[in-house]
Amino acid sequence: MKSIAIIGSGICGLSTAYTLVEKGYPVTIYAKDFPPETTSNRAAAFWFPYHIENDLRCIRWSQASYHKYLSLLDNPATGVSMRELQKVTKSSDAPATYWKDFIPAGSCRLMDKTEFPGEFQEGYTIQVPLMETQIFLFWLMDFLSQKGVKFVKDEIKEFSELIAKYSWVINCTGLGSRELCHDQSIYPIRGQVALMAPQKHMPIFLYEEQPFYIVPRKDATIIGGTFEENVWDTTPETATVQRLYQQATDLFPQLADCPVTGSWAGLRPYRKVIRVEQEAGQNIIHNYGHGGSGFTLAWGCAEDIAFMISN
Repeated sequence: MKSIAIIGSGICGLSTAYTLVEKGYPVTIYAKDFPPETTSNRAAAFWFPYHIENDLRCIRWSQASYHKYLSLLDNPATGVSMRELQKVTKSSDAPATYWKDFIPAGSCRLMDKTEFPGEFQEGYTIQVPLMETQIFLFWLMDFLSQKGVKFVKDEIKEFSELIAKYSWVINCTGLGSRELCHDQSIYPIRGQVALMAPQKHMPIFLYEEQPFYIVPRKDATIIGGTFEENVWDTTPETATVQRLYQQATDLFPQLADCPVTGSWAGLRPYRKVIRVEQEAGQNIIHNYGHGGSGFTLAWGCAEDIAFMISN
């Protein structure tokens, strides 16, 4: 049986490990950090094709991930649930509605303007999976551990450290690929968020063009976000957190009684073309550059990688 080394323990690394273990491959994961110290832990993590409209592969990847999350709904330990997403826009032109190609038929409807807040022109309600990262990533780690996956805390700086030991090495390092692959085309998109107390009865709210979103989870309500290119600083800015809070309370006055309880900033690993491919002439497969759509694409990408290995 082919042995597999995966570098990276975010959602792309863990979903790839899950997919390969289910097919019987022995897997070892190497990572500088494991949950809860990964970028994936700071993701709002609801299914939505974010900034991937120009890559047709993402339709298939998104749909595969959607169906994978559906298969996990019956197990409450996963932290995966189906939630209503209110997707609003100030434009009804084609770029604003590209996402319709990605979603399953019958999972959305056009809303009446009285159903959503603010001065938006159009709104849809969509049924989407929500992955509560504070639950889901630990469930994945536990599942993999029970399946015999080995976890090695180590920063891999050269593929040569692993390629002689394993049949395949899979690179899921995200921004780490700048150094590991000498790939300067991947760079961070900083997203800042404010945290409030949990709001049980709110839908997920998304105004993609700004971007702005509200994600009610069991542990907190996440209010985001920003799209700051090539910013590496992970310290939230007080003025930005206050702006996000003000925008949320303007749209949803019932939130005005809920103070900000925390904040964070995460770095999305963005690349204009997501890299899911085998290194020419090498037993190395790359899987990085998903930006803010890691959770939306991860399982579809993992299926492609499993296909490459099996052939």
